[in-house]
Amino acid sequence: MNIQTNANHCLILVAHGSRRNNANNEVLTLTHQLQQHIDQTPYDQIVCGFVELASPSVIDACRQLINDANTPSITVDLMPYFLSSGNHVEKDIPALVQTISQMPSVNACQQLDYIGKEQALFSFLLARMNRKP
Repeated sequence: MNIQTNANHCLILVAHGSRRNNANNEVLTLTHQLQQHIDQTPYDQIVCGFVELASPSVIDACRQLINDANTPSITVDLMPYFLSSGNHVEKDIPALVQTISQMPSVNACQQLDYIGKEQALFSFLLARMNRKP
């Protein structure tokens, strides 16, 4: 992906969403923590969006990014906060990429690998199994 210098590079952490507010708040808290370390990332803005059951939706999160951008266009990466490649990762998020790509002011949109594909997760799980309760 070519990132234009006149476009904000934005990340949407895409989570499932839950009927339980505490579960959604965990994602919001994680997003806030990531925002506090944005200088350690390639992103200009980091937000979260939910696929279902919670707000903001991924589309609403993207609209907010567009409204908050200090440039005429944005480039959006969707990072699925999922452990496996179920329907949301394989169908719903790719459909969101297509929808977001067509939005005014969006220069480009892509889906990143879901969290469960990260090798670091395996290392974390192995270390966790060896930790005493």
